Amino acid sequence: MEPIEREAVESALREGDVGTVVAGIDYLSNSDQDRDLVLSLLMRCIDHAAPDVRGAAARGVGNLVRLHPEMPVDDIVRALQERLGDAEIAPYVEDALSDVETAHRGRVSDPRAELVDNVRKIATGRIDDLTETLVPLGPQLERELTSPASEIFRNHQESAKVASLLSALDTVLDEVPPAATDAEVLREPGWSHVVDAAQSALAELARPS
Repeated sequence: MEPIEREAVESALREGDVGTVVAGIDYLSNSDQDRDLVLSLLMRCIDHAAPDVRGAAARGVGNLVRLHPEMPVDDIVRALQERLGDAEIAPYVEDALSDVETAHRGRVSDPRAELVDNVRKIATGRIDDLTETLVPLGPQLERELTSPASEIFRNHQESAKVASLLSALDTVLDEVPPAATDAEVLREPGWSHVVDAAQSALAELARPS
């Protein structure tokens, strides 16, 4: 693999040279470069307009974690999970998550357990950071409700209850500005409907199989 320095990749990004960017990502994510600088580059590239660049970035994240198994992965896993809905790079994202799980056995959270935990936080009012809970929850629910391959829901009743929760959440979040504080969201009149929907969803999700 021909060496390509990070500065060259940055320059190629500015010039729109997709081929050099992809080759550079492949090289940097498999070489003994500054881990954090390479990760920062990958996280920018994973949202690039070109699917080849996004796919290379997702692939590169997996390579980087395998090369540096000691690195923290919580934010990486969250970023990858949020991009599972990108159909053009989903296979690369899934491979990267598998690489992370292999390198950090047990660190990748179970999607159903994460969903139940977030629903429980809303239902019981134990939300330490409302934004941190709601921002990833919406896309996660949308993804699971529309995916034929989803394994989170055991039956139609569960998915229907969660769909109702998502609808209530969307209604509230549509009424508040994007930078709304937790207090502003909680004061929104529709929040009581969110809590009711969360309690109903939690009762179904927690029902013994």
